[in-house]
Amino acid sequence: MKPIQHNLRTFGLGLIVLVSLLTEHSALAQVTKTELAGNSISVYPYFEYVKAINVNRNVEIAIDPTRFPTIGGLVCDIYIVASKKTNGWNANNTLTDVTLGGKMTVTFSNTNIQSNTFVVANAGELSANAGLGLGVGYDVVLDFNQNGLLDGNDFIDGRNNEAGFYMVHNTTAPGPEAVTELTYNINAAVATSFGIPGGFEGQNLFFPTNVAGVIAATGKNLPLIIVSHGNGHWYENYNHIGNHLASYGYVVMSHRNNTGPGVVTASTTTLGHTDALIDQINAGAIPGAGALTGNIDVDRIVWIGHSRGAEGVAIAYDRMFDGTYTPTYFNMVDIKLISSMLPTDFQGTNTANPHNANFHLWTASGDSDVDGSAGCDLCQTFHLHDRGTGNRQSTVVQGTGHAWFHNGGGSSWFTGPCPIGEANTHLVQLGHFLPLVKRYVDDNIPSIDFLTRQYESFRPIGVPTGDPCIVVTHEYLDASPNTPSNPQKTIIIDDYQSQFATGISSIGSPVSFDVSNVTEDRLDDNNSDFAWTSTDPFNGATQASATDLSRGVVFDWTGNNRFYEWEIPVGERNFTDNLFLSFRGAQGTQHPNTLAVLSDLTFKVTLRDGQGVPVSSSISIGAFGGGLEQPYQRSGGWHNEMETIRIRLTDFLNNGSGLDLTDIVAIRLDVGPANGSSEGRIVIDDVMLSNDRAVYDMSDNGDPHIKTVNGINYDFHGAGEYTLLRDGMDYEIQVRQTPVTTANPLANGYTGLSSCVAVNTALAARVGNHRISYQPDGPVQEQETRMRLRVDGIIQDIEALGTVNLGVGGRVSKTASGNGIEVDFPNGSVMVVTLGWWSAHNIAYLNISVLNTPATEGIAGLIEPGQWLPSLSNGTYLGPKPSNLSDRYKQLNKTFSKFWRVSSKSSLFDYAPGTSTATFTIEGWPFENATSCKLPDMNMVKPIERKEAEQICSRIIDPDNRKNCVMDVVVTGEIGFAKTYLLAQKLELAGTKTEIYPARKVTKEGDPATFVAVIKRTLTGQRLTYDEKKQRDGIGSVQFYFNGEPIDKPVIINNFGEAKWTSPKLKAGKYRVSAKFLPVKGDDSNLASQSLELVYIVRGH
Repeated sequence: MKPIQHNLRTFGLGLIVLVSLLTEHSALAQVTKTELAGNSISVYPYFEYVKAINVNRNVEIAIDPTRFPTIGGLVCDIYIVASKKTNGWNANNTLTDVTLGGKMTVTFSNTNIQSNTFVVANAGELSANAGLGLGVGYDVVLDFNQNGLLDGNDFIDGRNNEAGFYMVHNTTAPGPEAVTELTYNINAAVATSFGIPGGFEGQNLFFPTNVAGVIAATGKNLPLIIVSHGNGHWYENYNHIGNHLASYGYVVMSHRNNTGPGVVTASTTTLGHTDALIDQINAGAIPGAGALTGNIDVDRIVWIGHSRGAEGVAIAYDRMFDGTYTPTYFNMVDIKLISSMLPTDFQGTNTANPHNANFHLWTASGDSDVDGSAGCDLCQTFHLHDRGTGNRQSTVVQGTGHAWFHNGGGSSWFTGPCPIGEANTHLVQLGHFLPLVKRYVDDNIPSIDFLTRQYESFRPIGVPTGDPCIVVTHEYLDASPNTPSNPQKTIIIDDYQSQFATGISSIGSPVSFDVSNVTEDRLDDNNSDFAWTSTDPFNGATQASATDLSRGVVFDWTGNNRFYEWEIPVGERNFTDNLFLSFRGAQGTQHPNTLAVLSDLTFKVTLRDGQGVPVSSSISIGAFGGGLEQPYQRSGGWHNEMETIRIRLTDFLNNGSGLDLTDIVAIRLDVGPANGSSEGRIVIDDVMLSNDRAVYDMSDNGDPHIKTVNGINYDFHGAGEYTLLRDGMDYEIQVRQTPVTTANPLANGYTGLSSCVAVNTALAARVGNHRISYQPDGPVQEQETRMRLRVDGIIQDIEALGTVNLGVGGRVSKTASGNGIEVDFPNGSVMVVTLGWWSAHNIAYLNISVLNTPATEGIAGLIEPGQWLPSLSNGTYLGPKPSNLSDRYKQLNKTFSKFWRVSSKSSLFDYAPGTSTATFTIEGWPFENATSCKLPDMNMVKPIERKEAEQICSRIIDPDNRKNCVMDVVVTGEIGFAKTYLLAQKLELAGTKTEIYPARKVTKEGDPATFVAVIKRTLTGQRLTYDEKKQRDGIGSVQFYFNGEPIDKPVIINNFGEAKWTSPKLKAGKYRVSAKFLPVKGDDSNLASQSLELVYIVRGH
């Protein structure tokens, strides 16, 4: 290899003078993205926007002229087109309609949404043949200039990383793959080594016969699904599940389960059989299953259990969670889903606990074995569901028995009216198992509709629609705020887990009501029967045992219009950042008001805003099909059957409601004859704002170790400027990578390549209408502080300013620790840039984390199934990973690198005269098969031993970052890399965001004004709440500033993360108000932060 000849100063380490560059704009910049596809409904809001549409249903689109007034009276061509991601549309914006009749030309009315609702495809017209997938994606385009292109002022449902809608097939029908079934005993010695007792070696294995074909279609090895039977059941009696899921490309194994001694031994056989199967497949020791050797994905495992086996799979996870059991071939994060069918609860709160796993519960309302009765705690299935702290969902099937969930015959263990039988039970099972598994194993988008929409309006095609006995309800809770590794997707208004007085919500705001018999408590029937009595207000509630914590509220009404209302606190009133209002509820078993009308119960949900003359908008929970389901009338009644109600927030705007979604002051349940059911008794819980937008995290650290938005780690060492992430024209992040001398090439397990490396030395970004750059323009002796921030080409003194407002939710701030910056984007994503200094080379380098981003394009973009790298900038892909290392090198470092290099037109950086992006480009770097990484103008570095590097990096929590840190320290000999990783970790985990709001939007002249500072965690968006009994010193205080000057003394933050300050009486005029969070002295768990400056106007009389 001939060493590259260059001077380090050409890589931007000298002083520069600003040169402005024009940026490239696309014809797509003005296109409006909004929901269009769905189903018309007969009552307000008159249309339901959805992601999944069954292939046997019409496809409709609708647009509300009161939300989009410019469309009224316009002639438009409606196109249904094959879906494309943003880069695909950027590459080719031609419209090709795929319906039988071609594009539809309409004239939009300016009256209401009903008059602008159209059937654009008939049932069966569009293909739903998704192969191994769940649905085929389509985009909807409103072509207002009728030129056959997506451009100008057109509208689109789609264009991002998900389609506008998906036509889904019959999920009860077998998939496209032929299935091989094998029944055998695992080698006895192998079984014993994994804790499987003698006599329990049996396994029933199902897998797609054409394993190579599945891998070619998906680009991935096959996920593994383990089925654990219950006591008295048999492992070969779950072939309906095995055959079904294997026909869609999964490996399914049902095993002999040691349930006789109890559920703990069952958990042992689940753990042991999972390890033993992986071991024997790897060894090629299972006759007839040789095609699986080397082709199973142990990073994607699902556990399904039945009865005692259903409790056993939860206990198996608990044992890993507690650290009392360590598997050989997998770990806790590899368990992508646990699905428990009719589980027992022998072991209780601390052991039968799925913790943070994705958990799904099946309950049979006619089960006479695990019967859910009030006097049998171990028979109450919902306990396991409510103990879960991860994403959790529940499916209740009425009219079915315990044994109908397998196919072993014998007693049905069923009691009650209206039996649906084994065949229909299996159809419900299979129809929901497929989307459930695809949701958590494959991150499938349309699958969520099967888990969240009311069953009356959306169900698997193959389940009979004319049988009134088939009644199914769903619960769904997105628990992402409980997982700091994921950005915020939900805001909890009231989960009843704190603030136990009936007049205050969990979020700390008042609750008011005039409904009757309001009680908050544990969701636990307090006696041994389900007969109604006023001394048992939670009659029928079996979500919690005496040692569990799940709580809710119950109330009733009789013949009169009543309400129950949550006030929304300042700081949470902007509902535009979320998609749905969500809560779960159930009718109260055996209550006289429930028995009076044996049917679904309905009421209205109302939002009220804070305008001078408040506006309200109401939607019935029955608008989208059904309501709160009638409890199954087994022997006069059984448990409360919770179901989740979700209402799209923008639906409250339809037909000119006038509601201001940016300032919602109250959520209200309106009950009684004018609002739905004239009488009722209900339990309510988990009131929240949720968000199903596909958002991701990514990072680009050290010698660029990239973690893509879907969590795949790979190294990319190109020299030059690249697009790191991009989403349309308003959101782009670019990075400059500079080659450096290291002791040795760096090996990467994902690419299989060993390469000389580069480091990130500058970045630039488009933040809404602004362009920022962060580049090393100062003298070398300034080290990290030599970085210069520019906004639209003008240098900003971030040290002095602290924060620069970029408008409409955008800003750039100095990080609370270190010398980096933090960027808030208008779309809700956050970029944290941590600075490091490499003294041996006199280089400032950057670690970059981007949280909550919708972007899927760029070198850190989404890697699709079947691909080994993100898409190219033109929307095409390079395909599966080449087997030849040289081919991998050429694809990664030549083709992929070339496509994502920024051009002189697209660059967002600032340049010195006579320089451009070409100045920083080295086409050949990193060189193929390099044996030396010595650059001529850089000193050779002394490597550090691996053991020493492991010790240096030991305090880094994230295992991927820790591994990358070790590699960086070894090859660079620079322990500063570990310090930078640790600083980045601190900024992510302890970073805060201070927001400031006026308590009232309007203050009259001569009145005081109250301002509220809200402190939130940067990573999750959740308020910094605390327990006053445990944290007597609190979390800190807020210093308010009025017209730039500090006011009074700092205000202590309350346990809801708020601090309030009231001004003196104000004259008419403009006032500037801001707030700074001051953590408790010595508290390293929270970092200081400062709000933007709020301009508040007091108007004269």
